[in-house]
Amino acid sequence: MKRRLSIGLGLVGTIILAGLLVSVPHSSRPTYQGNTVTEWALRANSGDPLATRALKSMGQRAVPELLGLLQYHRSFLGTRLRSLTPSLGSPWRGLVPRKVLQPDAFVYREAGAHGLGILGSQANAAVYPLAKALREKEGRVRWEAASALGSIGQDSVPALIEALKAPDVMVRRAAAFALGQIGPRAAPAVPALIARLQDTNEQVVSSASHSLSTIGLPAIPALMEAIEHGDARAREAGARAFDSVYPSLIAAVPALLDQANASSTTARKEALEELGADRFARKPVIETLARALGDKSLEVRSAAALALGRIGRRAADAIPQLQKATSDPDASVRSAARLALLKIRGDDIIDCGDSFNPRETTRRRGMVGGLRKSLMDWRTHQELNLKPSDP
Repeated sequence: MKRRLSIGLGLVGTIILAGLLVSVPHSSRPTYQGNTVTEWALRANSGDPLATRALKSMGQRAVPELLGLLQYHRSFLGTRLRSLTPSLGSPWRGLVPRKVLQPDAFVYREAGAHGLGILGSQANAAVYPLAKALREKEGRVRWEAASALGSIGQDSVPALIEALKAPDVMVRRAAAFALGQIGPRAAPAVPALIARLQDTNEQVVSSASHSLSTIGLPAIPALMEAIEHGDARAREAGARAFDSVYPSLIAAVPALLDQANASSTTARKEALEELGADRFARKPVIETLARALGDKSLEVRSAAALALGRIGRRAADAIPQLQKATSDPDASVRSAARLALLKIRGDDIIDCGDSFNPRETTRRRGMVGGLRKSLMDWRTHQELNLKPSDP
């Protein structure tokens, strides 16, 4: 009898201690319409639109508690007591603190990540805890963390670039996914995403390709490099991404032509650099680049010459201006002009590196040639919104 009483008293003591551990009072916890951040976060994670609006209304005040949820782990004692609760008799079961009987700890972490994603850029203080959560074993927590990082935006980019190097396939895939959510503001991640086009996991390759397509214009030079000089997988993934970006590039050309005449030297230079591609080789673009060879800024003149060189033979109408630029007062402009003339008059040769493989060279020429042809065909359907008199 005494033994049973001792066991009962010990169990009561354990329950009381567990209750204290999991129910620490939080007098300063923010509330909204009578509910705590945790309550709203759990409801929002279940799809309650009212809870989503509540968290948005609370804004940054909700961040500390959401971070607490993201990092929540049940204590050993609480976990042990929860596992024993089903075997307790009804008199004892009623003494177990309600929080001990609530969902698994990962549900709280998932709700915390989801809530931080709802706040978006207001939760930028949570970037590194969320990046750590990408390494979660629970897939639902990992993907909510990735989505939250994407919602936060540009502040997440450095942490996501680092996550692309992780040995865990799922971490790399989640990081690539989040960068795609950020879009053009994730431009600093382009080199890291290009590297992932050669990943050993096809899902990572697919996620990286999709993200490059959503980044858009800033990714184009690197995509063209991958298409022309990458391995087979990188070329295929790069071509898919490029195909997705191309319509938006066409729409951007009029804006780039306007920017090429901006008062800012930096703006003019950047516009010319973007226009310097074979896919934009139309009369208004060539004329703009040729005219820029006489710009007062040597940086702009150099950028124009380099852009014409990248376009190659289709920039032949600019030869007179390039010949004049070979006498430019600045050496870098003269050098760029001479190089452009060589490329316009020379052969379209694809660099194969130190080892020459005729079969591989033929395949690369075929892919690049086919892509260029498809781009030329696309341009015939008034994508540049040119006047009828333009060729």
